Amino acid sequence: MADPSFEQPVVGMKTVWDFPWNDGQWRGREWFVVKDARVELSSDGALLPRVRMGVEAREQVADARRQLVDAPVTSKGHPLVRYAEIFTHFFDLIAERKSVVHQLREVSRAAVVAKFLVDNGVHLDDFWMRAEEASVCRMDLPFNKQERYTYEVVVCHGALQGHRAEPVRTCVSLCGGVDLNIDAFDLRLPAQRGAGPAAPDYAAIFAEVGYT
Repeated sequence: MADPSFEQPVVGMKTVWDFPWNDGQWRGREWFVVKDARVELSSDGALLPRVRMGVEAREQVADARRQLVDAPVTSKGHPLVRYAEIFTHFFDLIAERKSVVHQLREVSRAAVVAKFLVDNGVHLDDFWMRAEEASVCRMDLPFNKQERYTYEVVVCHGALQGHRAEPVRTCVSLCGGVDLNIDAFDLRLPAQRGAGPAAPDYAAIFAEVGYT
């Protein structure tokens, strides 16, 4: 989505490369995340997953071993952060326009339902637990990387000047991926406490619709 070779899904939406930045060289990553997740039950016992998704960004810097790690603090004005905020704001609209984002949201909903069933100890028939053929199920997630190089040269009387007469190269690098972060959400049903309106009999609902 941040690649300028692709049309942005919202009119007037900038790419990450369009935002100015004082330091011409930076590296960073952006990834899709689930920001909020819950499961509701309809009156007839159907599970209704609700997810709120977005994009998070983090600049990367070299550590003592010259390996790239996430920066402790990423400036709010950084191009990565600004693009992530815009994408998050329009996420649901983008999901309706871009099938790959829509499918990612559906996968997230399915993962939330699965965690809900596990967290609440819901028994499922063996049919639901059988693995599909290995050729159908991919265990790896797509990874994208974009790099832009800028070269600066000094020419005097037709010859390159400077250290070893070589151009100065700067790089802007952007990596992207998915981290659904489903484990961060507690989807267990709340225990009934004290007096008040009676809580729905979830066990009975599950039994009625065949979940237990």
